[in-house]
Amino acid sequence: YYFLASSDTRNIRELEGMLIRLGAFSSLQNIPITLSMAKESLKDILGDRRKEITIELIQKTVADFFDLKLTDMKSEKRLKNLVNARQIAIWLCREMTKCSYPDIGLKFGGKDHSTVIHSYKKIEKALLSDTKLSKIIDEIRHILLK
Repeated sequence: YYFLASSDTRNIRELEGMLIRLGAFSSLQNIPITLSMAKESLKDILGDRRKEITIELIQKTVADFFDLKLTDMKSEKRLKNLVNARQIAIWLCREMTKCSYPDIGLKFGGKDHSTVIHSYKKIEKALLSDTKLSKIIDEIRHILLK
């Protein structure tokens, strides 16, 4: 049901229609409702509206946004601009995916989960007062969801 709830539905009636359609499809095909079945039976309604956000997509998008190499996102380099971009990417990964801290760390060059937590908390705290950072993150989110 998370798949439906997180879809870009216009209103409650559209959501209700999708639920009815899923039930009918399941009943007619005599198969249980699964994520893959929901995607298949609703693809003409949802179309390509849902773009899967992955750690790799976030890394590439953030690297492109800051004009960095993708390898910089996974490197040990401590240059301020790289660290900042990496921390933003880590924050976005935690916010936009269901990945755990260890999973995120693995994709960022094998970083320890405590490093990932530190990066996340640093951006979270900065967002409370830094409007420029907030605008940057909003722009990157917009690119990711496009």
